[in-house]
Amino acid sequence: SQRDILPSALRRRQQMSAEKEFVATVAPPGKVGDYSEIQKAIDQANILGGGTVLLKSGTYNIIKKLILYSNINLVGESIANTVVDFNLSTNNLEINQSAKNVSISNITFKKCLNTTTGAIYINQGTRVTIENCLLDSNRDASNNGADIYSTGSAQLIIRNCESQNGATFFSCDNALVNNEVSQCYIHDSTNRIFIGGTTGHGGGLTRYWGNFFKDHTKAIFRGNFDYANIDTNIRLSGTTLLTEEAVRFIDSDQMSISNNDISGHRACNLCS
Repeated sequence: SQRDILPSALRRRQQMSAEKEFVATVAPPGKVGDYSEIQKAIDQANILGGGTVLLKSGTYNIIKKLILYSNINLVGESIANTVVDFNLSTNNLEINQSAKNVSISNITFKKCLNTTTGAIYINQGTRVTIENCLLDSNRDASNNGADIYSTGSAQLIIRNCESQNGATFFSCDNALVNNEVSQCYIHDSTNRIFIGGTTGHGGGLTRYWGNFFKDHTKAIFRGNFDYANIDTNIRLSGTTLLTEEAVRFIDSDQMSISNNDISGHRACNLCS
């Protein structure tokens, strides 16, 4: 049923709403839905002030950038079978600047070559949730790119996601406020995991826990993690590294690290 595939945050919102929420289905070629194009369904939801865009199982070949707006939930019918394929282009999914109350779930995003803002770009968003998604092969031939890129976001949650064959799982710039990355599985990455701002101003990643890095992944936490508590179940195993350290913390202050299970490598290297 539709209830089974909607994330918990969306179900709560529906229960709290006294008005009927706009719900539209999008179907790939050969299937029947309210819309045949993702962006048209999103635009209609935006006109009506928000709603849910449900993608039926199938592959959606993207030929133009997708833009998601406030109060819209983009939900796939099945993470394994609902595929947004950027087809080795720089097109991506952008959450519109300063958008609020957005969720993305149960979708595979693959083959994005956007090395500037990644496959999913969050531009100063607030209360954005990305959960139960697979990010696959979002990198160019030089191993540059990102699954998720955020700038200046607040209350961002990335949860229960899987990243494979990528370059960078999550990258952010400018100050972050009260954000969470949790219970994600990152493996077979060719380059690195980047958490925090590349210029040393990543702060505000207040919850980071239960994440598992495996196979050819170099985990790098970079930036000033003011008040961050990097402390529960950061696990690495079978990891191939460019240096001896399994985890490197760069330009990081006021950080607590504990209860980690790291196999086969030196636990960590704190770099100033």
